[in-house]
Formats: sequence, structure tokens, C-alpha cells
Amino acid sequence: MFFVPRFRHSRACLRGFGIAVLLIYFLSSIAWGNTQDQQLAEKFSPILILVEDPTDSNKKVIFPELVEIMKAKSASNLKFRIYNALEQTLIDEFYSNLTSSWQAHLNSIYQNSIHNSINLAQNKFAFLPAALKYTGKPPGFANGIYFVLAYFDYPGNREKGNNSWYDYYFGRTNPPHSQAGANFKNTAYVHIFQIENAQEPSIRTYNGKYVIRYYYYYPFNDWKNNHEGDWQSIDVIVTSRDTATAELFGVGYWFHSEGITYSQKGGRKFVPRTHFAPAEGGTHPVVYVGAGSHGGFPTGGNYPRKIPYVLTERMTTYGLVLSTSVANTKPKVAKSYDLILLPEPDTTQANMGLAPEMSWLGTGALWGTPNVESPLDIIPYFDNYSLSPQGPFHKDNWGKWKNGNYKHTDIPYTEFQQFPIVQNVTWRDTIDLIGDIVVYPGATLTIDAGTTIKASPKRDIHGLKDASRV
Repeated sequence: MFFVPRFRHSRACLRGFGIAVLLIYFLSSIAWGNTQDQQLAEKFSPILILVEDPTDSNKKVIFPELVEIMKAKSASNLKFRIYNALEQTLIDEFYSNLTSSWQAHLNSIYQNSIHNSINLAQNKFAFLPAALKYTGKPPGFANGIYFVLAYFDYPGNREKGNNSWYDYYFGRTNPPHSQAGANFKNTAYVHIFQIENAQEPSIRTYNGKYVIRYYYYYPFNDWKNNHEGDWQSIDVIVTSRDTATAELFGVGYWFHSEGITYSQKGGRKFVPRTHFAPAEGGTHPVVYVGAGSHGGFPTGGNYPRKIPYVLTERMTTYGLVLSTSVANTKPKVAKSYDLILLPEPDTTQANMGLAPEMSWLGTGALWGTPNVESPLDIIPYFDNYSLSPQGPFHKDNWGKWKNGNYKHTDIPYTEFQQFPIVQNVTWRDTIDLIGDIVVYPGATLTIDAGTTIKASPKRDIHGLKDASRV
């Protein structure tokens, strides 16, 4: 005799099965979404031209780095500067070097004053503010009013001509420091969001479009306003979040709290063929990155500012290329960079819903020593600009988009050169050349039979000297 086992399918069992199915679907949809977003970010990733300053050879080209260069994934590497009402510093030290009583004290005041999910010992510091004022009794001190600054720190400084930032970054210390740039991959962090409820008449046409914001982190700024930590961004505006159907709609370049936008609607007429490198599909905007400042510009050349002589940024029209599409076969000419998608912090959740190693995204801590001496500190305009910045989530443009406010008439060149070619490109029909065409290692330029190539006279905006550099 055979006994057939019977299974009781209770509602609870079915409910559990349903939840499991929904969970699998939810997780798979996240994976699909991340895959789609990764492909979208790769399809439209900017080509960076790291330019030089022809007037100041001391301004060196550095690269966009992983946040690990600041050791930012661990609360142990946060520095805390505590001072009293007389601005006398009591302590200025890494969390990992503090005594256990000081560590407990910091956890206590942050949990009581800011958010109870802050736990530095557990690496949960998403809600940590840059500055905190509190009344209390620090270990070894009397009751009183105290202030705390939280920040990451890059070794060295640039005060009074000191080159030690560069010494650490380029590995010129003995032995080379663990925070040398060569130890980290060139990287961009990506945040994708939709433009909604744009009210201004000039930007209403952007409603429903998607912004792929590429954040680039540089460990220090060495321009007119020296400071540690430098978060820069470029906006690529597309018509859809679906990689297969998304088309380029516009690009926003940002530099020194100003910016300029090119798009199909509003501002200057948007022509991807002349505004962008002629990569297959024309989807990669070219961005000229200023030496020292790391501002992102649509061309090289001289950019006048509010105080023209002092703040005009002067850049070469050539430089080392960074692209997600090139191999590191000739690193002195072109290098690759990686893309990392950023999650969306949720301020209603503990630690903003972020994994402990991603607490750096939510934290308000400063990305560098709070302030250093700068060449233009005597100008009030620059007093605040010499402070280290907060991260992307604490900038006023997280998840928001606006038109750039820089005058199109101040752009050095009225037309955009077709430079560089970093992918496999095929020319056909009629090609109008503007300036030099530079084919980089690993790329191939194919010219179909019957193609007509027109070269505009006296439009070699690079010049032979510039072209010879690459």
C-alpha cells in the first residue's frame, strides 16, 4: 500500500508564497532597473578633456577619483574638530584615534541632537551634519557651549605655495602615501532623475525628460579659491530612461556656481553633430575640465567672469582624454573611467536607508579640511568659496535641474570642433569639418566611399601647435 502525503495549503502559506514571488519580482526589477540605468549612463557618458592652464604651469591636471581616496567609506576616517565658545580648539582628531569616552560622547550628542540612527561605531553616519552646536560636558572639560565640525581630510595643503597636496597625490612622498591618486580608478558617480513641474517658460519643455547627472570628485581644488574636496557635475538630458529609445536632448555644463545649457529647446540651437564628438550615434558630450578648478566647459579657451581679469579662466583647447569607451593603451593620451550608480537616500529611514559603506552619500560632513589659505581670500566673494564642500546629496541641485546662467555670447568659440574620436566612427554622406580631427588609440575612423568632406577655411581652432601635442 502506498501512502500519498497531503499538503495543507493554508492562507498563510499562500500569502508567504505570494510575498516571496513579489519579493523576487521586486528584486529582479531593481536589478533590471540598475542594469538599464548603467547602460543609459554608459551610452551618454561625457568625454572629458583634462586641459592645462597656459598661463600657470603650477596648476596640475588631476583626475576624478573614487571616494576611497578620502577613505570616506568608514566613519573611522572622519575627523572631528571640537572647540568652545571662545573658538579654542579642544580636539581635532580622527574618530578612530579618539578615546572610548570621546567616541561615546560624540555618539551621544549626535543621537540626542540630530538623529538616533547615527552610530559611528557601526559606521552609520548618513545623518551626520557638518557642524553642530551643543551644550554639554565633554570628557575632561567643564559644562559649556561647544561646537563640532565633521570632515574628511586629504593629507598636505596648498598654503603659501606649499605643493604638498600634489606631492601626496602624485606619490612624491617617501614612501608614496596610500591616498596617492595612482591607487584609485578614475570614476564618475551617477544620479538619474526625471524633470518634473518645471514652471519657468524657458524650461517647461524639459518636463518629462530625464537628467543623467555625472558627479566627479577631485581631492582638492587649486585655482583662485584653494580648498580640499571638489565635487563637480555635468548634466546630460535625455528623452527617455529606456536605453534603446533614449535620445540626447541637451547638456548642462557647470563651473564655479555658474553654468551653460545647450538643448533642443531654449537657449542656443542644439546641434549634436557640432556640439559633440562624432562618436557613433553622437551621444557623448565633450567636456573641457579646467586645470586646478575642475569646472566643466563646452570648449577650451578663455572664459570671462564677473571680475574679468581676476576670475577669467584660461584653458588650452587640447588635453588628456578620459572616456568610458577607451582602453588605457596610451595613458599619456587617453584613459578610461568607471561609472558608479548612486542610490536615492531616504530621509525617513534609519541611516537614510543606505548601507553603512554608503553613509558617505548622506552625510553632511565636509569633504576636506574646513578651510585653507587661498590666493583671493582678500575678496569677500571668495571667503565662503575657500571652504571645503559638502557632498552631492547636500548640494542645492540634488534631484533638481535648472538652466545654466552663463551667457552664450561669452563662449570662446561660436562653433564646436569635432574632437576627439574615441570610438569606432563611420563618416558618410557630407561631413563639415571644424578644426582638427584627432583619432585616439583604440578608435577607428572609417570613411565610406562617396563621402563628401568639406573643410571650412581658416577654422583650425586648435592650430598646428596644439594638434602636435596629441
